[in-house]
Amino acid sequence: FLTGETRVRKAVAVDSMILSRVAGYVKSYAVLTEGKSEGFWKVRIRALVSHEDVRRDLEEFKLLDVLEIGNPRVAALLDESVDGQPADSAHAGDGLTAELAEAGYSVVERSALAAAVMKNILDAVESGDTEKIKDLGKEIGVEVLVTGDAAADKMEPHPKFRGFVSYRARASAKAVRSGTGQVLAVVTQMGSGMEIQGPVASANALRAAGRLVG
Repeated sequence: FLTGETRVRKAVAVDSMILSRVAGYVKSYAVLTEGKSEGFWKVRIRALVSHEDVRRDLEEFKLLDVLEIGNPRVAALLDESVDGQPADSAHAGDGLTAELAEAGYSVVERSALAAAVMKNILDAVESGDTEKIKDLGKEIGVEVLVTGDAAADKMEPHPKFRGFVSYRARASAKAVRSGTGQVLAVVTQMGSGMEIQGPVASANALRAAGRLVG
């Protein structure tokens, strides 16, 4: 959900803002050493910097935004079904969570969320209830809510793979900024799985689709 270009743009803006106001941030300093070295005049100082002033200016210029500067805390919830029937599994959600975690995001595990909270989140995002999304985001301590659904259906395997069970899964997810209700991304992906046992094949297909969504 965050591009390298966005991060670089924000980092440059932060550097420029700090350099233009450095005199106001440095409250005092002392020169420790100075002298010529390798063709350069080098000066080493000890400075007292006001972190509060830096933070205030970053907030004022809307540069202190974890969704664009750092990695947000994310909760991912996907409703799952197999062959048209609701499933209690979380294979697609597990795949999505694993992908986000590997990308460096801080992900809230599904097991840490109460069933009632999960249903409220899904309902709020589906209905676009911004205020409810904000409240739920604060309640579980996340900046981004990723919700959606994943469905796995049995496929006829190729004659070459007779004896195996094949499943195809489709996962759709929507990422919403919990603070504002803003939709950050909408993604749909397909995944497949083939195994001797049907439940394993459907699980693999759901997990693959979930990873691709991430």
